[in-house]
Amino acid sequence: MSQEIDVQTSSPNLHKYDYELYRDRQKQLCFRLLLFQFIICIGYFVYVVIILNTPLTQTFLPLFVVATLFALFLWKIGRYSWAVIFNLSALNILLFLISERLTTNTGIDLYYVAIGAEALVLFGYEQRKAGVGFALFSILLFLLTRFLDFEAIPPKVYSQNEESIFFAINSIASFSISIYCVVMLMTVNNQTQKKLQQITMTAEAQNAELQKTNKELDRFVYSASHDLKSPLSSIKGLIHIMEIGEESERQECMAKIKQRVNAMDDFLKDLTTYSRNSRLVVSFEFVLLKQVVKELLASFESSKEANKINFQIEIKDDFVVKADAYRLKVVLTNLIANAIKYADFAKAQPKVTIKAYKKNEDAIIQVVDNGIGIASEHLGKVFNMFYRATEKSSGSGLGLYIASESVEKMKGRIEVESDYGHGSTFTITFPK
Repeated sequence: MSQEIDVQTSSPNLHKYDYELYRDRQKQLCFRLLLFQFIICIGYFVYVVIILNTPLTQTFLPLFVVATLFALFLWKIGRYSWAVIFNLSALNILLFLISERLTTNTGIDLYYVAIGAEALVLFGYEQRKAGVGFALFSILLFLLTRFLDFEAIPPKVYSQNEESIFFAINSIASFSISIYCVVMLMTVNNQTQKKLQQITMTAEAQNAELQKTNKELDRFVYSASHDLKSPLSSIKGLIHIMEIGEESERQECMAKIKQRVNAMDDFLKDLTTYSRNSRLVVSFEFVLLKQVVKELLASFESSKEANKINFQIEIKDDFVVKADAYRLKVVLTNLIANAIKYADFAKAQPKVTIKAYKKNEDAIIQVVDNGIGIASEHLGKVFNMFYRATEKSSGSGLGLYIASESVEKMKGRIEVESDYGHGSTFTITFPK
C-alpha cells in the first residue's frame, strides 16, 4: 500500500519537474538567441560603421543594441515572457523601418523568416498561439516591406558591390538563426523523447513492483493469518486440557503454551523486520564486517543449540563492505539463525563458518555450515515468502525471504548451494 501512495503522490511532482525543466530550456534558448542577436549587431557595426565609414547616427544599430540589452535585462531579472515579447516586437518594428531604408537587393527582409522561427521556438508548444501570432506578424511586415514604399524614411543608396556584400551577410545571418532554431527544436524534441522513454521505463518498473507487491500481499495475508491462527488454536486446546487435566498434564501444557507463544513472538518479530525492510530508505555506509559478525554471534550465546556449534570467522580485521548497516545485520542474523536451526547435531562437530573476501573487486560474504543441507528440489524456492523446505522447520518462513529482499535493496545478490546431508553455503555478493 505504501508503494501505491508513493506512485500517486509522485505524479504532480514529476509534472512540476517537467514543466520547470521545459521553462529552463526555453530560458536558455532565449538567452542564446539574444547573445547571437547581439553578436550580429556587433558584426554589422564593424562592417557598416568601420568598413563602410557610415556615421552611426545614420543607422539603426544603436536601437537594435539598446533593444537587445533591454531584453537581456528583462531576462536577467526573471521577466522571461516580457523579454521575449519585447524583443520580438522591437525586432519586427526596427526591421520594418530599416527594410524601408534599404532595398530588397540587400536581403534585409530575409530576417523576417528568422524572427518568425524565433517566435515559434521561444514561445514553444505551451504558448503556441502567441508564437504563431508573432510569426504571422513577421509575415505581414514582410509583405508590407515588399509592396509598400514608406516615403517618410529616405532610402540609403549603396553600390551594387556593397548590396551584394550586404545580401551575403544577411543571408548567412538569417539562415544561421533559422537553422539554429530548427536544431534547437530537434534537440528539445530529442530530449522530450528520452524523457518519455525514461518515464515509460519508470512506470513499467513501478507497475512490475506493484504487481509483485500485490501478489506478495495476497500471499502474506493468507499465510500470516494461518500462521497466527494455528498457534492460537493450539493454545486454546492446551488451556482446555489444563482445565480438566491433572497437575502433571498442566505442567506439560504450560511448557507447550510457552513454546507456542515464543513461536508467535518470533513470527511477529519477522513481520516487523519485513515491514521495516520494505519501508526504510536504503542508507549506505562503510561497515567493518568482522566487528558486526562478532556482535551478532554474541547475541546467540544464550541459545543452547548455538553453544553446541563451532563458529569460525575468516574475515580480516580491516575488511570493509559498503552496505546498509541495519539490513546487513538482518541478513547475517537470518543466515546464522538458519544455520543454527538446521545444524546436524548427529555429526561429531557441527560447524558454521562466516568468511569474507574480495573477488574481481566485488565483496563476497559467505555463511557455510555442515548441517542437514537442503534437498535439490527445494533450492530454487528457499527465498520465497513463507516457504519451508523441511518438516523440521518451525519458523515463520520469512527469514530467507527477508534476507533476499534486503540484499536486493542493497544492489547485491544472494545465492545458495547445498549438498543434502552435508551442509549449505549462502553467498552474498556486493558489486563494486
